[in-house]
Amino acid sequence: MKSISFITTVFTVSLFIPANAQNTNRSRPASNETVMFIFMDMDNNGDKKISFDEAQGQLKSSFNRNDTNKDGYLTQNELQALADRLSAGRNRNAGASRDTPPATGSTMSTKDLLEMTPQGVTVVPDIAYREGHDAWKLDLAMPSQSSDTPRPAIIYIHGGGWTKGDKRGQGIATVLGYATKGFVSLSVNYRLDADKKACIEDVKCATRWLRAHAKEYNVDPDRIGAAGNSAGAHLALMLAICPLSAGLEGDGPYQQYSSGVQAAHCSSTPAKPNYRTREGDSTDYSNIQAMTYISADTPPLYFIHGLNDTQKAPIQFLEAFVDALAEAGAKDVTYKRYDDAGHGVYVQHIDEARPAREAFLIRTLMN
Repeated sequence: MKSISFITTVFTVSLFIPANAQNTNRSRPASNETVMFIFMDMDNNGDKKISFDEAQGQLKSSFNRNDTNKDGYLTQNELQALADRLSAGRNRNAGASRDTPPATGSTMSTKDLLEMTPQGVTVVPDIAYREGHDAWKLDLAMPSQSSDTPRPAIIYIHGGGWTKGDKRGQGIATVLGYATKGFVSLSVNYRLDADKKACIEDVKCATRWLRAHAKEYNVDPDRIGAAGNSAGAHLALMLAICPLSAGLEGDGPYQQYSSGVQAAHCSSTPAKPNYRTREGDSTDYSNIQAMTYISADTPPLYFIHGLNDTQKAPIQFLEAFVDALAEAGAKDVTYKRYDDAGHGVYVQHIDEARPAREAFLIRTLMN
């Protein structure tokens, strides 16, 4: 990998560009994009297949049944066939079971979630972090084994342009995976088809809820991080940089607790939402844009972005933000840019991006 430093002194920022960059984008499964992320999380040795020893949870107990060619491994195609069977079964029983996904766009039932939960992990599904709206819910995963010391926590926020997506979408495998590594891990829903200010208020409320219940779930309130992709990256970033004075706490409960996080990993980040406005729109959107909150006291941040991301999350706004942080004296910001990628950069470079994200969160929250 070629590394080009473009910020000097104490600011730990580098541009990372693969020396032999080429497009390695993988096609997503048509019926369930979560399959690819499960596959990547369990494929520990990177050989593009899952052995019996690598399989976790219900996938291990049903290994022989799903290994249709009986070669001793599960391939991505075999996992996709499993996902298709599960999806078909849900469709046949639609409306007949309380385990069917709700009308909010959930991609996975509670039954399916529990079936894919790895051994050694306890899941608490559909916790209401606030009453009054179906979107104000989260899924929590944590190590089953008790710990004498509080654990670090990670709040994962799904993307989808602030108008779609679900806590059991592509990020749920990541949430379960971090629970196997000693984190208390959350996947959070928030109001969709709402303005971005409401989305920020919701994830802030979920973070305050976590601190209010830190003892119950054995969480260290001083070691909470956030992660997300696309719109989820914007919301994770706002948890890290947005001060109380911004007026984005909303009217939700637990106001006596902080909604800030100690680290954030953000991929394909829209650093300047609403940079294009309709004619006649005089609304000031600066309070939802990253550049408003430049500070030397910014907690550790990690960005991954594609050079060709010019529409959904224009790269020039993120790079301007990173430069401004450097000038302000922020000390722990990492920026990785791939010149062969667009908005799907994390998936396109998942073999490198996933372990790098894990190392960052372990360094900043666990170590």
